[in-house]
Amino acid sequence: MSLCERCKAFSLMEVIFASHSESRPEGWVHSKRYSTLKANSAQCRLCAILVGNLNAQQEALIQDDDRVTVLIFSRDQWPRQQSGAGRHCPLAGIEVRVGQQNTFNSVKHVPIWTDENNEMMKQFIVPRPVGAVTNETILKRWRDECLHNHPACRVLSRDTIDLTTDESVFPLPTRLIDVGDESTDPFLVEPKGLRGRYVALSHCWGKDSSGITKTETGTLEDHKQRIPIDSLSANFRDAIQVTRKLGYQYLWIDSLCIIQNRMADWEAESKMMAAIYTGASLTLAAANSSSANEGFLKPRQPPKKTVTLPFEVVPGMKIGECTIGEQVVPELFHDSFREDVERQSPLAKRGWTLQERLLSRRTIFFGRDEFHWECRSQRWSESTGLRPVRYVDVSAGLAAFRGLPIFGPTCSSVEQSAFLLNDWYMLVQEYTKRSLTKKHVDKLPALSGIARVVHAGLGRDNTLYRAGLWTHDLHRAVLWKSFGPELGSVTCRLPGPSWSWMSRDARIFPARQAEPGTAVDVDDFRVYVQPSGSGVDPYGMVATGTLSFRAYIRQIPSIKLIDPLPSQTSAPYPLTNALIYDQHAQQIGSVVLDDPTDQAILLEKLFAVAVRHTMTSQGQSIAKIEALLLQRLRLGGSYLRIGVIDMMGSNFNDERCKGAPFAQPFQTFFYNVERKQITIV
Repeated sequence: MSLCERCKAFSLMEVIFASHSESRPEGWVHSKRYSTLKANSAQCRLCAILVGNLNAQQEALIQDDDRVTVLIFSRDQWPRQQSGAGRHCPLAGIEVRVGQQNTFNSVKHVPIWTDENNEMMKQFIVPRPVGAVTNETILKRWRDECLHNHPACRVLSRDTIDLTTDESVFPLPTRLIDVGDESTDPFLVEPKGLRGRYVALSHCWGKDSSGITKTETGTLEDHKQRIPIDSLSANFRDAIQVTRKLGYQYLWIDSLCIIQNRMADWEAESKMMAAIYTGASLTLAAANSSSANEGFLKPRQPPKKTVTLPFEVVPGMKIGECTIGEQVVPELFHDSFREDVERQSPLAKRGWTLQERLLSRRTIFFGRDEFHWECRSQRWSESTGLRPVRYVDVSAGLAAFRGLPIFGPTCSSVEQSAFLLNDWYMLVQEYTKRSLTKKHVDKLPALSGIARVVHAGLGRDNTLYRAGLWTHDLHRAVLWKSFGPELGSVTCRLPGPSWSWMSRDARIFPARQAEPGTAVDVDDFRVYVQPSGSGVDPYGMVATGTLSFRAYIRQIPSIKLIDPLPSQTSAPYPLTNALIYDQHAQQIGSVVLDDPTDQAILLEKLFAVAVRHTMTSQGQSIAKIEALLLQRLRLGGSYLRIGVIDMMGSNFNDERCKGAPFAQPFQTFFYNVERKQITIV
């Protein structure tokens, strides 16, 4: 196929000028009639690309006499390029519009790219979106740029930046894989206190872990001699290949570097996750692989149709070539990083991988169609080269762990702690959306690395970490709400104290930060936890625990389930599934039960415990009360947490409120109630 006369006249610079022209705001006119473009597409390669990939719905809207216009778009702003002083925004593609002026029946985006090695062309157009599946050139460029120009990425501590820090001084983990070269098989080594550089792998084991290559007591000595490369799971072979190509000697893989059938070793190594991933010079994230046996260096689909055209800055002055092709990667004006890493990746659905991402100083994500880079200082994708990814929607939590400057120089330590605490609750919410294969034993260990970092930020002398809660913030921490389970599904109870979110196999919605006018109604907190296993890790799994405090407590006269129970599957926050009533059958609050499927609990004696209340802006009445819903156990006099209550506020004209013991006026339900010491297990 050749080019039609109109496509022979196609000039990207002319399209750029037309996209900015006030006299031609619709862009460069390719065809006055869509029917002409469609007819030419049978013989013209460029017309075929411009008209291709329209879906049936778009096709049905297009009229034969619709005009076809072309504009350009960049990664930073589409459809028109925008650049500030001294700032160039390379083009990422062209936008094809079909319709009449200001009314478009179809809009299509077509990528353009140029040669990675043409430095002049790269000022105008992004380089090739994807290279070879094992293309290590771009990976080395990213790595070297970070090593030389990102001092914040060289350090382990988020509090200090040492410009002279050498990567090679970091302690090596207990065990590593010596990858050797292509002429030798890898083998397991035990550095025993040595320092050096190594790479870590972040990956999904998959639903069936039986076929994954593991180190166990029976294979430990054999693995120290050699691990036959052909016996390794596909992810591990790919990781070894990349590690070799990038020039590293050592690689850390969880299933090979932790003795899988020795609990003491697993406990000792799992508490080192923060040090292992933070200390790694680089983390390889198998973002496109759902199991260890799948592999992450997968073949890439090349564009089916491409057209290469000369690029002239002025007529007759050619500086290179540009290629226009069918879409193979997610549309470039979308954030392919977010699609590959945060939305579509199996890693984004696994519990362990959250801390692996947050704690790593540098990570290469092997996405579906692109490689991506993330470090404490920058994000890049193959389609951006060394140009920043614009859509860096970095949450405060992610920024905190990456050492980004989220705290201004005037921020006090109290403000920093408040920011970090909010980050923690956001991370708990994200973490509990994810799945764990061994949820009964991994619930806290898979978050322990992050907990250590947060504890250091909050100040180890200021608080303690107990079963996933911070002791200085218990009045907020105990008010978490659970999303489920759905009616008819399996119970969501896990080992651990009922007052901790760790005891629920469900999404968790932490309580919000206290609003202005909020007062705490509990005091004298005392927490005790009994670790499971050997108990060597204070951030690890907890078997049992008690939480004691002094509070206002009163039995609830009546509670009724909402019928039918609302579905929590897609709800942005937990929905009310029960209502409580006072002795006059007046509704006084709504409840989110931890497990609404366990309806037998509603036949027990239930109690409300006021935790905190918020006054109205005028300060004359109570706006709301947040309380725990407890079940009293028949033996011992202690309680189980079974939900959270949002209680209605009081009317400041209600005479019954004026004698309330700890707020005037107050919810009449707690009128004349005395504080008691209670214990929740």
